[in-house]
Amino acid sequence: MPPSAGDWLARVCRAVVEIDDEQQVLRLVAEAICGVSGWGACVVAIPDAEGLLHARATAGVSAAADKQLRNRPVAREIYRRLWEAGTPAGPARVVPVDHPLFREPAVLGCLVNAHEPDSITTAATDRGRRPLVLIPLQDADRELVGFINVDVPPADAGIGGQLASHWSVLADLAVAAMALAAARATARSQGYLTEGLLHATAGVRSSLQLDEVLADIAAAMTATGGFHRVGINLLDEAGILHTQATAGMPEADAARLRATPTSISAMGPLMRPQMRVSRSYVFDHRYFDCPPELLALLSVPDHGPSDADAPQDAADRWHPLDSMTVPLYDQRGALIGIISADEPWDGKFPDLAHIQALEFFADQAAVAIGQARQHEQLAAQARTDPLTGVANRQVLLEALRRTLTDVGRAGTPCAVLFCDLDHFKIVNDRYGHPVGDQALQAVANALAGRVRARDLLARYGGEEFVILAPDTDAEAACALAEQLRSRAAALGEPELPPGLTVHISIGVAISAPSRPMVAADSLQQAIDELLITADQAMYEAKRHGRDQVRLAGQL
Repeated sequence: MPPSAGDWLARVCRAVVEIDDEQQVLRLVAEAICGVSGWGACVVAIPDAEGLLHARATAGVSAAADKQLRNRPVAREIYRRLWEAGTPAGPARVVPVDHPLFREPAVLGCLVNAHEPDSITTAATDRGRRPLVLIPLQDADRELVGFINVDVPPADAGIGGQLASHWSVLADLAVAAMALAAARATARSQGYLTEGLLHATAGVRSSLQLDEVLADIAAAMTATGGFHRVGINLLDEAGILHTQATAGMPEADAARLRATPTSISAMGPLMRPQMRVSRSYVFDHRYFDCPPELLALLSVPDHGPSDADAPQDAADRWHPLDSMTVPLYDQRGALIGIISADEPWDGKFPDLAHIQALEFFADQAAVAIGQARQHEQLAAQARTDPLTGVANRQVLLEALRRTLTDVGRAGTPCAVLFCDLDHFKIVNDRYGHPVGDQALQAVANALAGRVRARDLLARYGGEEFVILAPDTDAEAACALAEQLRSRAAALGEPELPPGLTVHISIGVAISAPSRPMVAADSLQQAIDELLITADQAMYEAKRHGRDQVRLAGQL
C-alpha cells in the first residue's frame, strides 16, 4: 500500500530533525511532493554563494535528466521573471505554456518541463506541452532561498485545497531543513577549526618564506583538512597556474605537475558555476564531464584493490575521478591560485561545514601567501639596483665573501670582471640623463643575457658593473669579457636612441686558487685587493683606447 500524505509528511518531519545531510532531506521532500500529489517529477533548487539556483535534489527523473539539471543553474533574474509571469495557484505559480518567455533560449535552457519531453522518463507516452509549475522556498523574512519545480501531472491535475496545503507544508519543511543544516554546518565548521585548522592557520602564518608557507598549507590540508592528496597552485600574471607545493601524492605525479603549468581557463571544466558549493567547486563524476586532455594533466589516484566492488555511484561515495577545488583570493578579492584536494579521509563527499572550514583556512592561507610575497619583494628590492634590476653592490660584496671562502678551500680560481661605460659623461651631457639611464639599462640587459647561471652581475656604482665568475681561470674569464664587450658594442635600436652607440672597457682579475681564507680581516683584504686590481686593469683598457679587455696579473 503506497504511503499516504500523512505518512509522507511524518517521514519528512522526522528527517528534518534527525538527518544532518541537507541533500538527503531535500531528496525526500522531492519524493514526498510527488508522493502526496501523484505528480511524476520534482526538482528542488537552492542558491549558491553567487546567487545561482542549483538543482540540489530530484525525484522521478532519469539519471541523464538529473545530470542535465545539475549542469544548468538558474539565474535569480530568470526565476524572478518566471515567477512574475505565473498565475497564483495555492502556494505555487503556474506559467502558461504559450507565454513569450518560453521562446527565449536563456529560459528554455534552465528548467526541465514539457518543452523537453525526453528528459523525463516517468511517463512513456508523449505528454505534449505543459505549463511550468513553481513553488517558492522562502525564509521567515520572505527572502527566496530556493524553489521547487513540479512536473508530469496526473490526468486530473489541479492545484488547490488539500494538495496546495500539503505542498505548502513540504515547502516549509524544506526551508526548515536548510536552516537546520546551515546551523549544524556552522557548529561543525567551528568544530573543524577548533580541532586542527586553527592551529594549522597559526603555523602557516608564522613563516615569511613563500616556499615554506606553501609547503605548510599542503601539509595542513593532509594533516587536519581531511584529504590525503593536495596540490597548491599559484596564478601568474599571464593566467597560468603553477603547482608550487604538493602533499600525499607520488613524487612522479608531483614532479609532472610542477613541470606542466596549466592555464586557469583550462581548469574551467573543474570550476563551473554548477559545481559550486559555498565558494568552492566539487567535481562529481556522476554529473559532470572532464575532458581527457585535462584529465591527463591531473594527479588521479589509481583504483585500489577494493574499488571494483565499492559502490562508487552511491550518493556519498568519493570516486577517484572526483575532486575538490578551493579558490585562493587575496584581500582585494582577486584570484591568486587554487587548492586542489582529493581522496577525503572518510571516502565521502565533504559536507558544507567541512567545505566552509576549508574556505576559512584558505582565506588565512591567502593572507600568508600575500605576506610572504611582499616580504620577498621587499627583500629583492633591498638587494636589487632599482634602475637596472641587477644585483646591487651589497649583494656583490656578500657573494665575494662566500665565493672567496669556497674557492680558497677548494683550490679553484675565481674571476672578477670590472666593466665601465666609455665616455658616459658625454652621453649624459649630449642626450640627457634619461637617455643615460636608458643606456645603463641596455648594457645591464646585454651583460645579463650572456653571463652564466653561476655568475653574478652587479651594478657597482654609477656606470660601473662587476661580474663575479667562480671556478673561472684567466683564459675563460677573458673570453667571457670579450663576449660581453662585443654584446655592448652591438647595441642599437630599439635598445638605444637612433645614432647612439655605447662601448665598455673591462678589466679582469683572477684570485689565486692557493690562498685559504680564514680570518675575517684577511678575507676582506683579499676582496679589496681583487676589486682594486680589476678596477686598475679596467683603467689600463681605457688608457689604451677603450672598448677593450685587459687582464691584470694574478694576486
